[in-house]
Amino acid sequence: MFLTQAEYNVAKQTSRFLYSKIVLLSKNFEQIGELTGNVIGNPSFSISSDSDIRRTCSISLIPTDSSFDIDKGNKIWFDKYIQIYMGIRETHKDEIVWTNMGVYIINDPSRAYSADDNTLSFQASDLMALLTTMRGGVYSGVDYIIPQGSNIRDVMIATLEEAGIKKYDISMYNLTVPNDIRVARGTTAYELLNQLVELYPHTQIYFDVDGVFRYGYIPYDDSNKMSIIANDDIWKDVLIDYSVSNDLQNVKNHIYVYGTTHNVGSNYADGEVITSWQLRYIKLNIAGINEYTDGMLIGFTVNKSLPDGVAYEYKIKIVNDKVELDEKPIDNVSPYNKGEYYVAKYVADIDEATGKDNGYFQYLGHLQAQGEVSETSSNSSFSINEIGDLAIVLEGGDYDNLYTDDDCYNCARYELYNRCKIYDGVQINCVPVYWLDVNEVIEITLPNKYGKEITARYLINNISINDTQSISLTRLY
Repeated sequence: MFLTQAEYNVAKQTSRFLYSKIVLLSKNFEQIGELTGNVIGNPSFSISSDSDIRRTCSISLIPTDSSFDIDKGNKIWFDKYIQIYMGIRETHKDEIVWTNMGVYIINDPSRAYSADDNTLSFQASDLMALLTTMRGGVYSGVDYIIPQGSNIRDVMIATLEEAGIKKYDISMYNLTVPNDIRVARGTTAYELLNQLVELYPHTQIYFDVDGVFRYGYIPYDDSNKMSIIANDDIWKDVLIDYSVSNDLQNVKNHIYVYGTTHNVGSNYADGEVITSWQLRYIKLNIAGINEYTDGMLIGFTVNKSLPDGVAYEYKIKIVNDKVELDEKPIDNVSPYNKGEYYVAKYVADIDEATGKDNGYFQYLGHLQAQGEVSETSSNSSFSINEIGDLAIVLEGGDYDNLYTDDDCYNCARYELYNRCKIYDGVQINCVPVYWLDVNEVIEITLPNKYGKEITARYLINNISINDTQSISLTRLY
């Protein structure tokens, strides 16, 4: 969302006159009217980075005519979206500055009639609801498979278009499906998209306030000095109070992640490291392989360790009683330890002009993909050096989707954030700042009655807005 200077300025006003506006949209996002009844109180909003449906809201209003009846052709029906705006009157210019709070479907509408009551109340959910069972996102027909190597962006776009979603921004081009994904009959579009998200840790899918589907990374540390959406210039005018919470029972500062176990069958050999002034390769005698085929898995050990900085120079050469195949490069940047079991997958690359195979071996890691991370930062209250080793082993279920050691390592880093740093949390209450969003970074100096104040950066996890705004934060290190 693009933040205007006017929106920023009115958020700092010491007095406020608030307004709400509900725009009625067609399924093509064309504006076709407004819900112009009198809104009772302020709409309440919930924005959660942990929820399938990120944005929800609750509204009650007094209808002005029969077009508010819940029926086909009226304002409240399946073929309508709403876009909600909150406004603050700018005191010096006497004009309303509007902030877009999102595009929603209407859910659970209800009318109340009595001698002294005529209200319409409804819940609203962002457009992710269109991809769930809430609003017809179920695939029917037969089971099918998304093949290994499929481009995730292409699969997502095809899934969205089949579900009728035409507005999307998927800028991550090079991620691929590491192993076949089976899509069962009755799977929702959201469940399929979520399986793709879970293949790569700290990625997210969501609909933004303009109703655009997005896929991208979640920030989880401050190593890249991410942009700050709000700092003390805002907080000094809007902060009401705050609390700090530490869930010590669930803190884990040493993470082991175990992923899929590769099935190499009989394609295994104890490797012989060959080193000369001209050649460096790992010789594998595997009887069942007479040619390199795309997707073929091999397992091997090495008879001597190859340290980091040297291992990448070595290629793979397969021989047996019938053939002696060419050496093929392996995209390995990790060391090889003597006696450890490693797995690689062959990736064919056929030159269309010459027919030559310029393929290579993709290094997958151990027989069971694995990764390990621990918190050792001196800046963290939960460092192993401070509180001891609090370990957890994660495997099975969704972790079985992790295909390589790198996948497991990246997942372990993200789980360290989830199970360690996330418990170093802050809850702040403030006057509503409507343009804040989850998974954005703020900087704040929290006042302290003992005189020690620390300015730190935090990631927004959850937002709840009614008359005031409650924001859950996680410290970034």
